[in-house]
Amino acid sequence: MDYLLDTHVILWLAGNRKKIRKQTVRLLENPAHSIWISSVSIWEIGVKSELEKLTIPDNWLDQIEDWNAKELAISWSHATRASGLPKIHGDPFDRMLIAQALTERMTLVTDDEKIHQYDLKYIEP
Repeated sequence: MDYLLDTHVILWLAGNRKKIRKQTVRLLENPAHSIWISSVSIWEIGVKSELEKLTIPDNWLDQIEDWNAKELAISWSHATRASGLPKIHGDPFDRMLIAQALTERMTLVTDDEKIHQYDLKYIEP
């Protein structure tokens, strides 16, 4: 199974694992599953950190590398899919994650109620 992590889940894993259910952590740590992190999430963390909209742990990027997560780059098909999504969610970062999960047939790990309104596979952290 392929799991795409929403940005807030990445930050929770790096800094506050108590926000994530133990069964979800076990699922993500299972080597039979592939964990994916979108380049859009790395960009979002950088943008929101620069705007002082969030505080990130100093070593968050090192932790990601320790998870053996795979990088999901933004493709033209992702961009096309994102622009055609229903206007339920207005955040462009989240819209891209939705498009990537749909296009790549991944399960999105997210706590975002607006994302839950799309017709995609997701699990709550």
